[in-house]
Amino acid sequence: MKYAVNSYTVRFNVRCPNQEHGFIGYVLTIESDKMIMVEDIKKHTKFSEAGYHENIADYLYAELGGKQTITATHHGVEITTLREDDSRFREAIKQGILRKGIGNLDLVCDYVIKAMK
Repeated sequence: MKYAVNSYTVRFNVRCPNQEHGFIGYVLTIESDKMIMVEDIKKHTKFSEAGYHENIADYLYAELGGKQTITATHHGVEITTLREDDSRFREAIKQGILRKGIGNLDLVCDYVIKAMK
């Protein structure tokens, strides 16, 4: 049982992959028994390109770790993703990002799926 948990919540926007709909607002909450620097959270939640919710969740999990909940509403549909500490999954995501680049989040997810089999 963990006795100390830090909780971090941040709001950020990402351009919708379907350009006509502008930006989507996200709320990310991270719970961790480790300290996460606010500067790291801000750096990794500043997206210059469009992205899909689930891919963004994988990227943030790989970079920041912890137990993460990300919520956004898109076209009236509330999407919530959960990511929990799983070192094998997190490492597969990191390796996918290194091989495919953050600009290719869809390819990263394909890599992770193959690596986890």
